[in-house]
Amino acid sequence: MTFWFRFRSSFAAALTASLAFAGAGFAAEPYDTFLETHCIKCHGPEKEKGDLRIDQLSRDFKVGADTHHWAEVIEQVNSGEMPPKKEKKPAQEEIAAFVTSLDARIKEGRAARMAARPAVAHYRLSRKEYQNTVYDLLGVRYDPAKPGELNEDTLWHGFERIGSELSPSHVDRYYRAAELVLERAFPAAAAGEARKLCKTGAEIRDLEAKKLLDKTLIVITTEFGRPPEFDSGGGHCHQGSAFTCVLAGGGLRHCGAWGETDELSKEIVANPVSVPDFFATICAALGVDYRKNLYDGDRPVPITDQGSPIAARFA
Repeated sequence: MTFWFRFRSSFAAALTASLAFAGAGFAAEPYDTFLETHCIKCHGPEKEKGDLRIDQLSRDFKVGADTHHWAEVIEQVNSGEMPPKKEKKPAQEEIAAFVTSLDARIKEGRAARMAARPAVAHYRLSRKEYQNTVYDLLGVRYDPAKPGELNEDTLWHGFERIGSELSPSHVDRYYRAAELVLERAFPAAAAGEARKLCKTGAEIRDLEAKKLLDKTLIVITTEFGRPPEFDSGGGHCHQGSAFTCVLAGGGLRHCGAWGETDELSKEIVANPVSVPDFFATICAALGVDYRKNLYDGDRPVPITDQGSPIAARFA
């Protein structure tokens, strides 16, 4: 069973009224009225909060130069971060119409760019992507920028991940990097010692066969992959809104995945579970009173910070 958690960002920017969009030649869009009413006052000619002027964002979605800024606008409006509390809030129907229309234009532009993109016969990971992928798959920290490791990423017409630009030296170093990573991930056992690889699935089956699974709670927590956007270093950051957690055994009622994010893993759209709720579920499965306080001297310390177990797991 997998749980996803949501942590609201503390990021807040202002949105809110008078519009003169850049990019002449583009027809009025359904979302223009919303931007005029709620956004341009703080992100237009008079003010430029957060270094963002929405009136100057390109509306040529086929080129997509400002798509990431438009996606950020959608995220902040959809999450309720914008407009800020001191400004008039739009109705949910207005927000839904705005997000739907703008998101459709972004997707249309993305589809047009994908259709116009020529085929790339050979594609490779950049050094930063290779580093992140190795860590995500094997949990190994590998620094490709160290002397003697991977060569610097060469550019071809401004692109750094075209595989056809790999020299024999590049390929040789990738082979050596792979060997080093595998050695770290699966270190050789000492002479005379049997090497044992523990597989969670096999462990669960073994506990079940011995009728111990209901008395044993297996907990695995990890990050929920990487977001699609690139950071300033050319790699992928960590997800801030969702995590992957697995619970097995413990007498819980298991039914597969619990919780769901949107397609970009930025918002929790079904069955959100907070961190206190997750730990309350663990405590309840172990027979620990999750409502109990511990004490640091005379100061009470809640075990789960007012969390509640996921009732459906105990039905």
